Amino acid sequence: MDSLMEHRSGMNPAQANRMTLGTFNLWSDLVQQYSRCDLTRPSDKLHAIAGVAKLFEEFTGDEYVAGLWKSYFAAMLDWRVFDPKSRDPAGYRAPSWSWASVDSPVWTFGLSAGAEFLVDLAKLVIKTRTPDKMSAILGASAVLKARVIPVVCQSIRMPFATFQAPAGNFKVQIHPDTIDTKFTEGDKISYMPLKLDYQYGESGERIPYVVCLMLEENVQSLELQSQYRRLGCFVLGQENGNEISSLCFGSETREVEII
Repeated sequence: MDSLMEHRSGMNPAQANRMTLGTFNLWSDLVQQYSRCDLTRPSDKLHAIAGVAKLFEEFTGDEYVAGLWKSYFAAMLDWRVFDPKSRDPAGYRAPSWSWASVDSPVWTFGLSAGAEFLVDLAKLVIKTRTPDKMSAILGASAVLKARVIPVVCQSIRMPFATFQAPAGNFKVQIHPDTIDTKFTEGDKISYMPLKLDYQYGESGERIPYVVCLMLEENVQSLELQSQYRRLGCFVLGQENGNEISSLCFGSETREVEII
């Protein structure tokens, strides 16, 4: 891991226990490449990368959490699947917010200078088989301070969906994490605005868009009413007359648990 050592040599004491941007990009690239590997046992997904994760942990001092890193937790939630498959039936191996929970290649998205993350990490709980954080995960949850907006699926013409939200209807291209979830008209789900970013038009003007996670409420939850699982994501832009401000910033933030 020569690249990791190069990033380490450029660190200063103020960056202790936190990844540098270069190391974040290095891990993101590694995840993309690793997610394309054909593992004999998909259930070993986190176990097989544990040795590399241990090196990152030793060099950065950051906290490893089910394939993500605590100091960049919100940024590392921005992964997408473009060719979803069924989830491995062998059993639980990672929380729904981790790329390791799916068996498809994932695309991770870097950090642009103008990006603003719209969620804050409040609490992380990871239960592993042994005291070693790199061992098999038995359960995990992340409590986020975020906006979660309920919607009803009005029409589904994959890969496009039209949702009815409190602020109005909007149409987007959706990216399900797996093919196990069947989106149908009348379904009730929620979305969480994750990241505000910009692209540039022909005249150089900034055009905003928001990356949103699709969530389903965990109806079996007894501890917290606001407990969700990740279903996928979509990007909400201004096309089709979408009003980003009211659709993404019209509700109050609250603590929600993602499992």
